[in-house]
Amino acid sequence: DRAFSGRASIDAVFSAHDVQPDIVLEAIDADVIKTYVDVGLGIGIIAGIAFDPRRDKGLIGLPAGHLFGTHTARVAVKSGVFLRDYVYVLIEMLAPSLTRDIVMEAVEGNTSIEAAG
Repeated sequence: DRAFSGRASIDAVFSAHDVQPDIVLEAIDADVIKTYVDVGLGIGIIAGIAFDPRRDKGLIGLPAGHLFGTHTARVAVKSGVFLRDYVYVLIEMLAPSLTRDIVMEAVEGNTSIEAAG
């Protein structure tokens, strides 16, 4: 799915600069893309979080946010249900402004919330 993978926004950047990339293979999974690169099938564009220089030995990660922009990830939880402590811990690790109280209020009230930027 191009929308889910971020492919639509990548295509838009190329199009805005009148560049036609020669895409021979495509995959939505970052590990598959890194494997293609590792075996010499070209270069890949992946989310920054999908690259770990300690794990991805033999690959070089070049920052490209200035070219393709930054993207927003969302955490989804079911409304009106009990969330275990580790869920609150993870959410606060990802977005420190989303404290347990704020998340609990949103879950109980069935409302979406945004992290402070």
